[in-house]
Amino acid sequence: MIKKLFACLLALFLLAFAAEPIPAQPNMPAYAQALQGAWAGSNGRDTLILMFMGSNCALGMNGQQMAGVWNLAGNRLNMQFQNGKTLSYSIAMQGDSLILDGNMRLTRQAMPGMPQAAPFPGGQPQGGTWGGQPQGGSWGGQPQGGTWGGQPQGGQPQGGTWGGQPQQPFAAASPLEGTWSVQIPQGKRSFRFAGNRYAQLLNGQVLEEGVFSLLPDGRFQFQVTSGQYAGQRGENRVSINGNALTVTWPEGNSITFTRDGMPGQQPGAFGAATPLEGRWIWAKKASISFGYVFSGNRFTFFY
Repeated sequence: MIKKLFACLLALFLLAFAAEPIPAQPNMPAYAQALQGAWAGSNGRDTLILMFMGSNCALGMNGQQMAGVWNLAGNRLNMQFQNGKTLSYSIAMQGDSLILDGNMRLTRQAMPGMPQAAPFPGGQPQGGTWGGQPQGGSWGGQPQGGTWGGQPQGGQPQGGTWGGQPQQPFAAASPLEGTWSVQIPQGKRSFRFAGNRYAQLLNGQVLEEGVFSLLPDGRFQFQVTSGQYAGQRGENRVSINGNALTVTWPEGNSITFTRDGMPGQQPGAFGAATPLEGRWIWAKKASISFGYVFSGNRFTFFY
């Protein structure tokens, strides 16, 4: 049963992130590096599977499967999934065991094709955070100028680097991935998100580009890299409800955008052939075998 769940979850994981490479995380602390790979366990009521690859993650619980991104803040594991859901656990590691909220014990799994980190020697993180909060510097709390589609918030760029070190904690696809638009008197206003980059457009013309970090509580922290306000940075709040994206600026004004494309879909996200294209057999025992056939953004599971 666990193996079959692993097969389904791994397929979801690979499909979700096949269109772009897994980003390197050179500054990831040892505690975060040790999470890389696959974990599984059961408390008698729930069966849970977790997979980590770079800053991407996948979760399977009692038949439910989700893919998204993750970060650590102290000993809190925060996961944000492409369907908009978020989960957070306190974690401790003991050799090849990962303990969630003190009562759910997962065991490291040997999974073909998944990177397996060495066991972390201690039971608690050794200080610092990876992602979650801006690292270093004095930036935080209030926007330091910039507009990100609103009105200028005053102030000047505060120099240095964004958050002490260049932060790209969510370089993989986020729940914002794709294009969102709204009709205004001047025409069609859009935001386009790809990885940790965004662009603001008016009638198809790019007005502003930048990088962003989407935190689990809905805070959208950004830095403008090109356009009238290049170099400025700030923070807004975003929320997703189905195909509706609501952006709220610090002064309280908000606007709702609609996802472009068919309801529930993002046009062309994974439609082309990927490295998975073709037929893959997961395991074969006696007369039983199971695996996947991938074609563009479609797959078939067989056994």
